[in-house]
Amino acid sequence: MNGIEFGAIITFALLGSIGHCIGMCGGFIVTYTTAKIKPQYSKTQSAFYHFLYNIGRVTSYTVLGALFGYFGSLWDVSPLTRAIMFAVAGVMMIVMGLSFAGKLKFLTSIEIPVTNYSWFKKAFMAQLGSATPASFFILGLLNGLFPCGLVYTMLVTATTTQSALYGAVVMAVF
Repeated sequence: MNGIEFGAIITFALLGSIGHCIGMCGGFIVTYTTAKIKPQYSKTQSAFYHFLYNIGRVTSYTVLGALFGYFGSLWDVSPLTRAIMFAVAGVMMIVMGLSFAGKLKFLTSIEIPVTNYSWFKKAFMAQLGSATPASFFILGLLNGLFPCGLVYTMLVTATTTQSALYGAVVMAVF
């Protein structure tokens, strides 16, 4: 991984957060804030709970990045294979954009979201109803498993690193 690749990851993450994450995850943040953060909490306490939530989310992404980076290390990735994987990631970004724009129903037809499983729903609702500091972290962990085209694209990038460590770094930076 070099500086240009990390620059591209940071740019992708920033643009994606403005163009996608605010709209998709913003409602979720409002929901958990309304349900879990009480008006009597100080601004510091509220910020700390949001911090715990985001640390949980980034932890999920980092662990997934390590797994996908390790998966990438299981086969020989030549420069050509790596270029093909980056091209696949680029095509995924375009398809994702078309899917978000309603022009294509590709993503919804291929994903099997973890959010459909009863264990996930039970864990999610239990954490949403709890006001403990740990529940904010666990809610973030669970949110890191939500289906997301941006995450899928970055997991392809993590795979191309052929390293659990670098895959984790890619996802942590993302």
